[in-house]
Amino acid sequence: MADTFRERGFIYMEIIDQLMAEGLLKTDMEILILCAGDFDKEVFERYGFTNVTISNLARNLKPDDFIPYAAKSLDAEAIDLPDNSYDWCVVHAGLHHCAVPQNAILEMFRVARVGCFACEPVDSLMSRLSMRFGFSQRYEIGSVIDKLDDKGGGLRFGGIPNWIHRFSRESVEQTIRTAHPEARHRFIMLHRLVVPWYRFRGKWTPKSILVKLLTPFLLLMQKSSLLANNIAFAVLKPKLPEDLHPWLKEADGELRVDAKWVEENWRHH
Repeated sequence: MADTFRERGFIYMEIIDQLMAEGLLKTDMEILILCAGDFDKEVFERYGFTNVTISNLARNLKPDDFIPYAAKSLDAEAIDLPDNSYDWCVVHAGLHHCAVPQNAILEMFRVARVGCFACEPVDSLMSRLSMRFGFSQRYEIGSVIDKLDDKGGGLRFGGIPNWIHRFSRESVEQTIRTAHPEARHRFIMLHRLVVPWYRFRGKWTPKSILVKLLTPFLLLMQKSSLLANNIAFAVLKPKLPEDLHPWLKEADGELRVDAKWVEENWRHH
């Protein structure tokens, strides 16, 4: 029997596996998951994480909704927490519901001590072809159809189908480097073709028949960046002062341009 859970979350679990293998993510760390729900809870429970806070914008969110984990209503685009509050900030399939996804990435980065990671749709050839032939949506109507009574899902969980913002390596790196130009940053990127096999299983529509015929090819191309439709990206917080750019230095608790470096390396260029 197919593991539907892993099919749904394979890129999510792959980025977790990689971060844990590198010793960057540990089960006793403090984790904040934004735009989250039951699926996120189950993923982190399977790994044995013990200190997790699950957050979303649901109007009726209660503190005991995700026991054994904490629950908290937080806005990913304006997280009401001090800097460096959690070891990791995480989002799975939630940034593309934000009004300004870049704000959410920067807020996650601010609130994290170690880093942040997210799994989202990617801007790629496969994504464009998928939209062109009706296999994926431009506006995420599917995100609201089971929440019509409480006006949930969609843009900022407000009940209006959201435009699906698709990310790229370049857009993520530019977001971080533009807002934080003071240091060298480490990024981890996974580009994957994520096929919701469970949606086609047992169905005989033209789309499902085509997916069944292409299954061997799609499985072969799952890790091809050319045909990827999803991206998992992790951003590690720089270690200061080691990761400062050489033209900067710390002085009296502040960052300043190193006049000596500028004189020796730039002024006479």
